[in-house]
Amino acid sequence: MPITLTPSSPSGSNLISSARAGDNATLAGLSDTVLNDLIAAASQAIERICKRNFALNSYTEVYSGGGMPYMEIQLANFPVTEVTRIATYPRPVLSITNSDSTGNQRATISTTPTSLRLFRMASGVGTTTDLLFSTYTTIAALAAAVNGLGHSWAATAISPYSLYPTTDLLPLQGAVTALAVGGGAQLEVYTEDSPAWGSAGIFSSIWGYISDGPGWRLDGDVGYLVGSWPQGRLNIRIDYSAGFEPIPDDVQEACVQHCQDLYQSSLINNNVASAKIGPFSYTTLGRGAGLSSKVLTLLQPYIDHAKQIVRRGPESI
Repeated sequence: MPITLTPSSPSGSNLISSARAGDNATLAGLSDTVLNDLIAAASQAIERICKRNFALNSYTEVYSGGGMPYMEIQLANFPVTEVTRIATYPRPVLSITNSDSTGNQRATISTTPTSLRLFRMASGVGTTTDLLFSTYTTIAALAAAVNGLGHSWAATAISPYSLYPTTDLLPLQGAVTALAVGGGAQLEVYTEDSPAWGSAGIFSSIWGYISDGPGWRLDGDVGYLVGSWPQGRLNIRIDYSAGFEPIPDDVQEACVQHCQDLYQSSLINNNVASAKIGPFSYTTLGRGAGLSSKVLTLLQPYIDHAKQIVRRGPESI
């Protein structure tokens, strides 16, 4: 399974506009506030059931290479509209230390999607500094900014990567210590772009050509990559865009129908099994506004049945 460096649902996009929902006779007279709340709730429910994001977004994911002639990588999102980069071999490009282990009880660094974050704890007082990648665009510029902070912070851009962009820094999954007594901290960049699919094969007298050489190929409709990858742990970074633009008509209609179901369900007390008011009576299904069969029928082609929650135990390294 990949490490996703961007949020799994980065935009939280609604699947329909209020104008599209307003085409439904039941929803047409609702206020914008009520309608937008219904659309947001219905969109989230549909993406949760389908186990995927629908709107076009950009993603960054990290995978482990198997070192085999062929290795399959299933990207977390699809359909893929563009692969902007595949890079391998993460290497340290920036070393950061804080030499004051007496005055600072803690000194850590981490990265966000937009900045380098430095934190130090001195006598119970915490200080956080964010250095924006948009301001310090190269590794060398970021190192100079750290050196200018004072308070015993020091940074070194590691040759020959000083002019690499700071936006290529591997996001950390949490803060790591930068105190000099602990050896400081280093930030990494995936430094080598994967080549195009090669033409030089590996010949076997039994199987013939069993590989087309290094590189990769993509089936964008299902987000499926196949290629020759270097062996390692979390050593392949893939930047890509995936999703629909516009959202398919049947998914939009499913969202409209679920908005209608949510609204009509809110008018009924679902804790009552049956009720009779004058000549009218109704019986509830006892499940509130779950996705109806009509909605599920519309969504069936888009459900990602391959996704499930998997928790792996410790692995031997």
